[in-house]
Amino acid sequence: MQELLALLMRHWNVIAHDLEHDTFHARLGEPGPDGVPGRVWARGYMRGIRLAVDGWRRILHDKRDEMYSWRAIPLVAGEVYPDWPKEPLTPEQTDELRQLMRTGAVLAYRYFAEDRLEHARAAAERSQPLERVRPKIGRNEPCSCGSGKKYKRCCGSVAGGETAD
Repeated sequence: MQELLALLMRHWNVIAHDLEHDTFHARLGEPGPDGVPGRVWARGYMRGIRLAVDGWRRILHDKRDEMYSWRAIPLVAGEVYPDWPKEPLTPEQTDELRQLMRTGAVLAYRYFAEDRLEHARAAAERSQPLERVRPKIGRNEPCSCGSGKKYKRCCGSVAGGETAD
């Protein structure tokens, strides 16, 4: 399981690096039977959004002109007009659509930059150093179990059964 998580994190870090440095190249795939390039990719992207839709509401309802390229992703996924496109796309339209989706993914990443920072700050504030419930017992002090033995010869030893604090 740890190996799988490590692979996923490495993959995410590569994607995040590419998004951050304008080198992101989504593998949108060839047009499917409907002739729309990236439909499977866009549907996967939108499924990911539905996993945390509350966090995405702001961008989903943002009508500013600069959000134009991002809107290509739900369009291609079939979530805006399910029967789009009515006619086959030209090679030029296909190229433009691919570029819009790539640009849209980068735009979404940047759109939430401040949210990611705020989330990281909040997580850092929540994490507190471990505080001991009881004071630490020195190895040469009497054991807290009341046996009269030194801690290192009683509960603090490997054979003693309990592990050291």
